[in-house]
Amino acid sequence: DRPGKIGTMRFVLPLILDSMFNKIAPKIFGPSMFGMFQKQNISFTQIQRKKRLDRLMQSVVIGTVLSSIGMGIGYSTKVLAKTLGMSTTVVRGSLAAFIGVAGFARSKLSKKESN
Repeated sequence: DRPGKIGTMRFVLPLILDSMFNKIAPKIFGPSMFGMFQKQNISFTQIQRKKRLDRLMQSVVIGTVLSSIGMGIGYSTKVLAKTLGMSTTVVRGSLAAFIGVAGFARSKLSKKESN
């Protein structure tokens, strides 16, 4: 529906997610929309409902994983701060700065290698 990169991602990303989740848990998540069109005994309305349910469940799984990662990082920074005898804010700020500098350096290095 949309032109450009956003439109492409809105088309491709659900297909990728559908195939990933279907491979991980085929009894829970259905195949991609195109895979469901190949089934003879299912209507378009049933496909829409199934895909909406799949999207909801995918969102819950992704949200749970990201939340767990965030909680793990939060706990780890608290433990690290306590071990170092520093405040949690200083440790988190230092880690964020390090990640930012590392990402910047990586982008600069990859540009030099491509030239």
